[in-house]
Amino acid sequence: DWIHYSRIFGLPSPEDPSSLPEWCVAAESLSFPLTAAKALALSFERNPRKKDHDGMIIVDILGAEMAETSGLDKWVVLAALFPRERSWKIRFVGPEIPSDLDQ
Repeated sequence: DWIHYSRIFGLPSPEDPSSLPEWCVAAESLSFPLTAAKALALSFERNPRKKDHDGMIIVDILGAEMAETSGLDKWVVLAALFPRERSWKIRFVGPEIPSDLDQ
């Protein structure tokens, strides 16, 4: 819920009408990571130990476009929403993704 996100990220309350422009930007920027977070939450509900052999959570963004990679720091939201998980790898796969992104 947006009130929870506002506390995590230090944003003004979404209930404050004057914060609407800031929330519009935040919602647009976080739409891809929050969609991935929802998929992860559902996956973890079904299988809480679904990790690879070394405990790293790997998220593959298939069909990714440049929009998903602009402002890569927005993907830190996953670590904030899943604080028990210590190691993350996010892989972007798509024709627009530069080959040197995986460095």
